[in-house]
Amino acid sequence: MQTRAPISVELVGGVGEMGHHHAILDLGDDSFAVDCGVLAPGPEDSGVDRIIPPLGPALRRWQAGRLRGLLITHGHRDHVGAVPDLLEAIPDLPVFGTAFSLAMALRGDASSVDRRTVQPGRPVELGGTRITWLRVTHSIPSASSLALENEAGRVVHSGDFRLQDQPLLGASTDLAGLRRVGDAGVDLALVDSTNAGQPGRTLPEQQVVENLATRIRDVEGLVVVATFSSHVERVVGCIEAAERVGRRVAVYGRSIERVMAEAAATGVVRLKKGALLGVDQVMALPPQEAMVVVTGSQGEFRSCLARIGRAEDPRIRLGPGDFVGWSARVIPGSERSVGTIVERLVQAGVEVQTPWSPGPSIHTSGHGHADEVDAWLSCLRPRFVLPVHGQHWHLEENRRQLERRGHQVLRAVTGERLDLWPDRVEVEPCEPGEAQWVVGGDRWTSDEPSLRQRRRIGWQGAATVSLPWDGRRTGRPAVVTLGVFAHARRKAVERELAEQLGDELSARSWRDSSELQEAARLALRWAIKRRTGTRVVVEARIGTPADMVENVEA
Repeated sequence: MQTRAPISVELVGGVGEMGHHHAILDLGDDSFAVDCGVLAPGPEDSGVDRIIPPLGPALRRWQAGRLRGLLITHGHRDHVGAVPDLLEAIPDLPVFGTAFSLAMALRGDASSVDRRTVQPGRPVELGGTRITWLRVTHSIPSASSLALENEAGRVVHSGDFRLQDQPLLGASTDLAGLRRVGDAGVDLALVDSTNAGQPGRTLPEQQVVENLATRIRDVEGLVVVATFSSHVERVVGCIEAAERVGRRVAVYGRSIERVMAEAAATGVVRLKKGALLGVDQVMALPPQEAMVVVTGSQGEFRSCLARIGRAEDPRIRLGPGDFVGWSARVIPGSERSVGTIVERLVQAGVEVQTPWSPGPSIHTSGHGHADEVDAWLSCLRPRFVLPVHGQHWHLEENRRQLERRGHQVLRAVTGERLDLWPDRVEVEPCEPGEAQWVVGGDRWTSDEPSLRQRRRIGWQGAATVSLPWDGRRTGRPAVVTLGVFAHARRKAVERELAEQLGDELSARSWRDSSELQEAARLALRWAIKRRTGTRVVVEARIGTPADMVENVEA
C-alpha cells in the first residue's frame, strides 16, 4: 500500500514562456514557493508596468498552514520582479536568499519583510525539510541551485546557471556540493532549458575580456558598452579590458548604478579605489581615455543608450571616431528597437559592434549549453529530469539532448502539476489562476475589457463625443480625437464631425439619454470609418450642461 506522499511540483509560470518564473514544491507536509518573477509586457501592452504570475497557489498553501517560505535562486527580474506583489498578498511570508539576491528582490522600503539571509552550502531547516543553496555561476552574482530533502524525497532546482571554471567575480560552481547531494540520491532535478539545445559550452568571461580589449585597442574616440544592468561580472570585465588599453570606466543608467551600489554594499564586488568613476568624471577625460558602460541593450525607449542614439542625452554625444558595442544578446521581441538605435548610430558615423556582428564576441550567455547541463546533471545523477525555463522549443531541445544522454525525462509545463510517487509519475492540469497585468495601481487579468481597449487604442486611436442632456438634448455635440488624424488638421476635422453628428442626431427625437448615447457613439464611429477606413475606439458621454462645462474645463 502506498504510504509516502508524492513530491509535487506545480508549475505556475516560466515553463513554456520567457519569464514569470514561479513554482510551488510540495514535499510531505511542507510547501515552498521558488522564485516569483515578472513577464515583460509585449509591444501590444503599452503602459503596462509588468505582468505577474498567478499568486493563488502560494496563497492557498499559506492559508492551509503549509507554505514555509519563498526561496530565491537569484536576483534577475524574471525570477524576483513579482516578489513585492507576492508579499503584498502574504505580508508575513519569510523570504530566503543570499544577501545580494534579497537586495535585488526587496527594493525600496522593505523593512517589514521577514528576510532570511542564507549562506551557500549551509543547510537551512524549514518545517521538516532541509534546504541547501548551492553556488552556481550565472550572469548575475550570488546565483544558486536549490536542494530540498525530507521524508518525501529529494529535489534539486537548478535555477539559472552555467559552469565557469575561472569566473571574473566570485567562486566557480560548487560541483563538489552537487556531487554530495547526488551521492545521497536525487529523485527529481528541474533544469534550465534556455541554452540547453546549444552544443558545447558557453564562452568564458575571461575570453570576453580578451575580445573586448582587442576590439577597442585602436578606437580613437569614446567607447560605450551596452549590457544588462544586473551583469556585475561584465562590468568587472569591462574595467579589466579598459585597464589593458589605458581607459577609465563609468557606469551610466539608474538601474546599473543601483545594482553596482548593492553589489558593493553586500560585498559581492570589491573594486580597488578609483576603478569606477562617475560618468561626469569620465566624460571630462580625453575621449580616447574613456569608457562608459550603459543600460539599454534591448533598445528600451527611455534608456541611456536609446537617448544617446537619438542624440538627446545631456552627457554623451557620439560621432565619428567613437565606438558602441553590444555586450548582450537581443531578447526576442527587441530586435526592431535595437535595430533602430544601430541605424541612428551608424548614420552619425559611430563604429558599432552589434549583437549579430561577425567575429569574436564581446558577450557570452549566463545560461549553460548542452555540455554544461550534462555536467550539472552528472553530479546529481537524478532518477528523473524535468526541463524548465524557456519557451516550448527550448524545452523540446533540452528534452532531446537529455534523452540522447540517457536521462529519464518528464514533461510538464506552466499550468500543470507533476506528482512523483516512488512507483509512478502523474501529470495533470492545475488551476493556478490568472496572471495579472499591473497598470499603475490596478491589476487586470487577460480578459479585462480595459486591457483589450488599451490594445485597440494603441493600434487604432480613440474618439469621444460629449452631448448635453437635461431631460432632452439641449446643445451641440463636442468631438475629441486621439491618435486618429494628423495634428495640423485635427481640430478642423473634429469641428466638422461635431457639426455632422449634430445634424444627424437632430433628425429624430430621443426617449432617454442612454438611447442618445449609443446612437451618438455609433454615428461617430461610422463617420470616422468613412474618413479613415478604420474603426477607432469611440465613447459617448451624456450629462447636464453643467457637467459638460466641467468636462471641458478639466
